[in-house]
Amino acid sequence: MAIRWITEADTHSPADPAATYAVEAACWILYKLTAEKYPGITDRTEYYGQENSCVSCLGGLIEGSEYFQSLLSDHAHIWYTSVEIRKIRLRGYPVRTVDSVTYGGTVLDPSQYRIENGKYLVRTDRSCWNMTTGLAITYTAGVNAPEAGRQAAIRLANEFILANTSPTECSLPERVTNISRQGVDYTLLDSQDFLQNGRTGIYEIDLFIIAANPGQARKKPRVFSPDIPAGATRL
Repeated sequence: MAIRWITEADTHSPADPAATYAVEAACWILYKLTAEKYPGITDRTEYYGQENSCVSCLGGLIEGSEYFQSLLSDHAHIWYTSVEIRKIRLRGYPVRTVDSVTYGGTVLDPSQYRIENGKYLVRTDRSCWNMTTGLAITYTAGVNAPEAGRQAAIRLANEFILANTSPTECSLPERVTNISRQGVDYTLLDSQDFLQNGRTGIYEIDLFIIAANPGQARKKPRVFSPDIPAGATRL
């Protein structure tokens, strides 16, 4: 799930009991309708090592130390079958900043590594990472929604609040349409075809969705290569 694009304070009724639900729903719906392109920026810590290596043996770590315990409990663990890896593909993308890289129990100087293509951690001396030693990296990664997306989320959240408190003022399209002609009342069911096209029926919101996801993709595309050493994520 993406982090919130907006907060209750951005809505016109932040104290309304429905505001939290409205914000959560609006952000999640727009996140999905834009092919999950904007998950937000988050802090991440990941540990990388070799398959079947015990964590307590890696890098001279002292069992019971704060760092050792954090490796066991707080980190996402990615285990490789290879002993040496030229590039380590970080799970968060794109990488924005690197806070620290701990290799063999030692925090490396930033001049000893760099990020390539927004996702690969490589050593500047072009040597390989030893997976039997293992390393932990703390960094930030992700993409924030553009301002147009934030405004769309605010509008949608406000409409959800109105649907709960003042339905007659809500602009979200209703499925049922009542028509009166020459003294005869009709109740029609709107097919709401716009839902099948990944739209909400509100012009300002749909304008953002079309611009951000013109191909109506369900997920952000990914590229896989058989040349990348396999790694398995374990929580």
